[in-house]
Amino acid sequence: MTKDRVFDVVVVGAGVVGAGIVRELSKYDLKVALVDKQPDVGDGTSKGNSAIMHTGFDAKPGTLESQMVREGSVLFRTEVAPALNIPFEETGAMLVARTDDEFAQIPKILEKARENKITDVRQLTSDEMYGLEPHLAQGVKGGVLIPKESITCPFTPPLAYVTQAVVNGAKLFLNTEVTGVRFVDGVHDIATTNGQITTRYVINSSGLFSDRVEGFMGFDNYKINPRKGEFIVYDKFARRLVKHILLQVPTPHTKGILISPTIFGNVLLGPTADDHDDVNDTSTSREGLMRIQKQGSGLLPGLIGNEDITTTYAGNRSATQFAEYQVFFRGEKNWVTVGGIRSTGLSASLALARHVVEGMRGLGLALSQKREFKNIRMPEVSEFRARPYQCPDTIRGNQRYGHIVCFCEKVSEQEIRDALGGVIPAANLSAVKRRTRAAMGRCQGFNCMPVVMRMIAEARGMSVKQMYESGVQNGI
Repeated sequence: MTKDRVFDVVVVGAGVVGAGIVRELSKYDLKVALVDKQPDVGDGTSKGNSAIMHTGFDAKPGTLESQMVREGSVLFRTEVAPALNIPFEETGAMLVARTDDEFAQIPKILEKARENKITDVRQLTSDEMYGLEPHLAQGVKGGVLIPKESITCPFTPPLAYVTQAVVNGAKLFLNTEVTGVRFVDGVHDIATTNGQITTRYVINSSGLFSDRVEGFMGFDNYKINPRKGEFIVYDKFARRLVKHILLQVPTPHTKGILISPTIFGNVLLGPTADDHDDVNDTSTSREGLMRIQKQGSGLLPGLIGNEDITTTYAGNRSATQFAEYQVFFRGEKNWVTVGGIRSTGLSASLALARHVVEGMRGLGLALSQKREFKNIRMPEVSEFRARPYQCPDTIRGNQRYGHIVCFCEKVSEQEIRDALGGVIPAANLSAVKRRTRAAMGRCQGFNCMPVVMRMIAEARGMSVKQMYESGVQNGI
């Protein structure tokens, strides 16, 4: 076994939770690796979320989830996102009570928020609701304002966290599926599709596959029951209809759907919440999309049927038979489990990372902080900040920033080249999309796809035909 495959800690799973953990570990004098079966970071559950940074106002009080979401969202908004240039906007959220029964739930909702230490929430009258959101459906009784609920990019956080970790010495293994684990004399030998990796400690944060990875060690504390969420993305012209994240009053069975502006200037509607058996099934359905449109018409009728749809997508959440996070520290096996995070992983990830790393101290992991923790800055992708094509000085320095390839999303040639040659290079079309927004606009790549594909092929040293035939195009 060569030294470059021997580590102190291996994190399995490069979703937003695993990304946060490896970033936190990279602050210390440790040999750390991150392993994922996918060809890119954040290429599973994390790419199919609602991109909302929750405050935790509605979490079950006293739970680990409540604490992690509350602390994680504060860390994100006040420290990490500004430092790494991850876009976010504190739009605030409004819980919309449309019936007398829903309105009667507001005191309990406010009390739960205060139990969760979210003290800036307040009740709104019907007039105040329409003053803030004039396009709401008629008959709204009142609601609740949660000022710190925020929107962000669904793709940039995990990529930013892992990029910073790699810059600070962490090793990234993509296209590397864990196929077995053997634990002998305090050391794990991890069998993968990319060869063996050896480590003293393992952190299993592999999301939808975490129960399978647990099984390699004989653990069976929970079972992943995938819960699919289908979404509709509306055109940018719909952005004028909504300023806040609009939430339904939850029932005992569901939190309902949401309508939210996005950091890219669109409007998002969804999700469904349907349990099923196939962790790889991220298809959308006519029935599911019609269901969320019907629910959405009760919040914002001007959106449904009147505004153009740009695209639809679905993501699977890592639900289990338990309502709570499944986080375990197993000192006798040098093994940490971070499972069952469901839909709050984006909000909780940074706090979970600190919680996990501090817990590993109790397992005997020596934590000596590095003298320097290098910072990185992510490229600008927000619709509401200056993009490269809007910056004359940037274009004067490199004219390729002024050569637009994707006209729907205003993505330049150089932005795509930067993505293809970054610290974590984009390996396929999907990865380029997540880093730049190219081919994600109104035409969904109809016009820019040939140019983008040619650039990807060039970066990989092959023709477009060769890339297509080898399957590297990932979804074409």
